[in-house]
Amino acid sequence: MRRGDGKRIETSIFFVLLLYGAYLALRTAIEPAERRARLSAIYSAVAFVAVPFLMFVVPRIYFTLHPDPLLNTRGKVDMDPRIRAVFLAMLVGFTTLFFWMLSLRVRVARLLQRREET
Repeated sequence: MRRGDGKRIETSIFFVLLLYGAYLALRTAIEPAERRARLSAIYSAVAFVAVPFLMFVVPRIYFTLHPDPLLNTRGKVDMDPRIRAVFLAMLVGFTTLFFWMLSLRVRVARLLQRREET
């Protein structure tokens, strides 16, 4: 293993987390709701431009120990069948988890709305 392998992606993720942390600090530091929403939207738009660069460009500038991309020159996905099975199971699991959590959020919002109406 070469020294420094993986450090670029870790550094990129660190900077993305710093961007997110600055966003949260901005949200809590500004008091008027309208001004907070406007400044947060502007910051989000600016930070959004940096995220693809930090996550996709910087780690791929140099060679690493990571395998070749999954999409080959023919445009087909080359994935080992065992990895594909795990990936699809994870995809189904997290999608199910997302929709379950979304339904919980909708139910809580409806309950709060009913409580405010009474």
